[in-house]
Amino acid sequence: MRLVGTTHKGGALSRVDVKATGTPASYAAFISYSHAVSGRLAATLQRWLERFATPWYRPRSLRIFRDSTSLSANEDLWRTIERALSVSEWFILLASPEAAASRWVRREVEWWRTYRSASRMCIVLTGGELHWDDIEGDWDWDRTTALPPNARSMFDREPLWVDLSSVQTTHELDRSNPVLLDRVAQIAAPIRGVDKDLLVGEHITQFRRARRQRRGGIAGLAILLVAAVVGALVAVGKANEANNQARIATARALASAAVANLDTGLDVAQLLAVQAYRTDPNPQTRSALLQTVTFSSQLVRYLPMGGQVTEVAGSGDGRTMVAGLGDGRVQRWNLADPKPDTVLTLGASISSLAVSRDGAVVVASDGTEALLWRRGRPATRIKGPPGQQAGAVTVSPSGRTAVVHMSEPIFDGPQSTVILDVPSAKTRATHDGPADPSNGLSSLSLLVAASDDELFLLDGGYGGWERRQISDWKLKASSNAAFGAHNYAVGTSEGGGSFTQTNGAGRIPVWRTDRLSDYWHPGFTAEAPISLPKSLTLSPNGAKVAVADSGTIFLAPVAREGAPHPDPVRLIGNSNINDDGVRFFGDDSHLLSASGDKVVLWDLGQRDRISRATRIPIEPSCGACSGPRVAVSPDGRRVAVVDGSGASAVIYPLAAGAASQKVSAADHGYLLDPPIWETSGQHLILPVAPLAEGSDEVVAAGRGLDSRTVVIVNSHGQIRVQDIESGVVRRTIPGSRELIAESRRLPTNGASAAVNLTGSLVAIIINGSVTITDVSDGKVIGTVPGADASFVTFAGPRLLIQRADGRLEVWDQRGSARERVLPGDGSYGWPPVANAQGTVVARQRSNGAVVLADLDTGATLATFPSPSGPDALKTGVAFTPDGRRMVTVTESAGASSDGQLIWRDISGDDSVRAACDTAGRDLTAAEWQTFVGTRAPRDLACR
Repeated sequence: MRLVGTTHKGGALSRVDVKATGTPASYAAFISYSHAVSGRLAATLQRWLERFATPWYRPRSLRIFRDSTSLSANEDLWRTIERALSVSEWFILLASPEAAASRWVRREVEWWRTYRSASRMCIVLTGGELHWDDIEGDWDWDRTTALPPNARSMFDREPLWVDLSSVQTTHELDRSNPVLLDRVAQIAAPIRGVDKDLLVGEHITQFRRARRQRRGGIAGLAILLVAAVVGALVAVGKANEANNQARIATARALASAAVANLDTGLDVAQLLAVQAYRTDPNPQTRSALLQTVTFSSQLVRYLPMGGQVTEVAGSGDGRTMVAGLGDGRVQRWNLADPKPDTVLTLGASISSLAVSRDGAVVVASDGTEALLWRRGRPATRIKGPPGQQAGAVTVSPSGRTAVVHMSEPIFDGPQSTVILDVPSAKTRATHDGPADPSNGLSSLSLLVAASDDELFLLDGGYGGWERRQISDWKLKASSNAAFGAHNYAVGTSEGGGSFTQTNGAGRIPVWRTDRLSDYWHPGFTAEAPISLPKSLTLSPNGAKVAVADSGTIFLAPVAREGAPHPDPVRLIGNSNINDDGVRFFGDDSHLLSASGDKVVLWDLGQRDRISRATRIPIEPSCGACSGPRVAVSPDGRRVAVVDGSGASAVIYPLAAGAASQKVSAADHGYLLDPPIWETSGQHLILPVAPLAEGSDEVVAAGRGLDSRTVVIVNSHGQIRVQDIESGVVRRTIPGSRELIAESRRLPTNGASAAVNLTGSLVAIIINGSVTITDVSDGKVIGTVPGADASFVTFAGPRLLIQRADGRLEVWDQRGSARERVLPGDGSYGWPPVANAQGTVVARQRSNGAVVLADLDTGATLATFPSPSGPDALKTGVAFTPDGRRMVTVTESAGASSDGQLIWRDISGDDSVRAACDTAGRDLTAAEWQTFVGTRAPRDLACR
């Protein structure tokens, strides 16, 4: 990748070579074609689309743009074509090898790909070949000859296309040709937004009506027939409307139920949200879907076990989970596999369970007998002294040693500890009694094999404990924590280096086993707001306590007794945690919890279930500077970031393994506004301020009406249209007289001015009011009054104005009509950022959270907390050109030059995938009936 930077005279632009959107429509469609081979067909198609299903007395139902000039036209023609593209709702490409080779067709396709949605493109095959590759998710370019090369990777799925390659002769272009009639209806239906069959029926009705009206003899019959048809259409329309209203009501019920179950049943909440979005993808259902996949962000996935979970354990390598069930089964789940395997079956509910570090050895007990499972071998029963029953079990991290506590089922009866050699499945030793009664170890409930030759034994009822050497049963240490009578739960760390107990108080004591235990002075404590805890455990290194109470898991740091304790992390989303149902999994950042018949996997480092994160080399900004400025390339594969202080810019690839590039301010001046990607994606424009003091600074910039210019607004409100290549200023619009007269400047650290996507309009805040200027003639075409406008930006066909009190006003882009107001408060202190389609806006709070809202309804779609937590470091936001992904870049703390880049797919498709993967199952008919109250549809599959 080659990087070249130059600063033009006047310090306005820097052009960087990095080789590696919408307005109210005036035309229903734009036809792009090769004049050489498809001229007659294009003209016929234009007439038919405009007149299709239209009464004879109306000139047309649609306006279709078709350029009828020759290909020898110059750039003046391109400006006309570009304006027509910008006001067209659909793009119709007459595809052929000749069209694929046409530079004009390529420019038109590239413009549509950059500024509009590929979902609004219809392909009409007039020659050559089209072949879609379902595996690659793109056209098969080895066989496809009718499309220009810049249509590569343009579509996520096979688009609408119609084959007219056989319709070319004069006879075939006749209006009576049924093939042409059917094909035109295929094209017209989505443009009209109606069903094809209804459209064809209407066309036939209009055609017959005209013919009958020309025949005066059957006028009465024509009236009766038309009345019958209209009556039928009205009846069908009413039925369709009733079905549509029922569908919308069902979607709303599903969405409401999803949000209502976030706290108590996140698995079913996500499944309900998926069904809601699929039933009717509107802002409410999209909001419910995004809320469910971002709620309780540390939750990774649910693992359905097929029965009530009584015990859970995880391998030390974090790859395998085992669960004991109430029916005596032991399920082993390698997380890389789609489902678990039943490895052991005992006669009663599993009461104790352990697994080796690599997940290859499992030992379990049901309180009567104990079984051993080794990968690739049948289960083995572990035998003890006659009359004694199995209790607590453990296995060493290596998996070579298993230990089982045995006792007779009578009070104060004989006890023993059985040491088993796992490879041979033979008893290595049996030791009488677990301990010296003087240490208070009268009944054993917990065993931990720290290694193949060290065992930790704990009386979970009273706190007596021992550390013994397995080979010779030598006592290495012992003590008694004297828990007392009120004891809800007990837990240990990996290896038994620490243990803990709770009696329901907010202060949770933690003892180390390298010293004597003192109940009143444990040495270490954790704090959590609990009252009736059901499960308690320690992280492998003993630095964190996990305690479950009323469906919430509290992750509390362990600190020295008397030291301050940070607030615990809360893991929510489930109504209940099973008794003794929480375990750390592999390290101190992953957890397993049992809720009913499922196990939940948690990752404390996970942002949410739709985010991807990476480090990015950007410098932290100064205290008074704005946050990073971000722009995504037209192909959505690269991100350009200017750091908050304007010292440097980074071009960072989103694809793994690619290298980043850095642009220094020493070569360009101060980098101020978000960088601008050229349409081709091969060049980056960096608006800069010259290093010399007293020069006018750039406060806003954007692409011009043509691809070779950029529109710049300086700190005095002056607007310049500047050539990218030469730096020559083509047009200058004078700045604000008020600013110049009062020697004031527009601020450069916020959105005090903005350029719309087409470069035709500029909005500037002066004294709290907003003026909108037409760049083509320099006239002010709109003014939004007020004295408290803080930020202004364009959002596709809309203008957004944020007031000082945090309210966000949504206007049409000429400032003539206000659509709605999004509520806000003083915490919204950063400029809003919207997608190019003008449908979604990201708003930042002072705590670093990014609030995503729908501009069509004002509904909040999701809230993403700052990746820096309470530090709330500065963040820049941008959207990909297609509006499907949101990119945030958060600067680093201190002197580190590594910030964090996070990108999230906020489209419904990715959220559906995340919800289905997390739930791990499908919604049931009984759940539908419970939450919706109607009969469930046949297909409730999530995927």
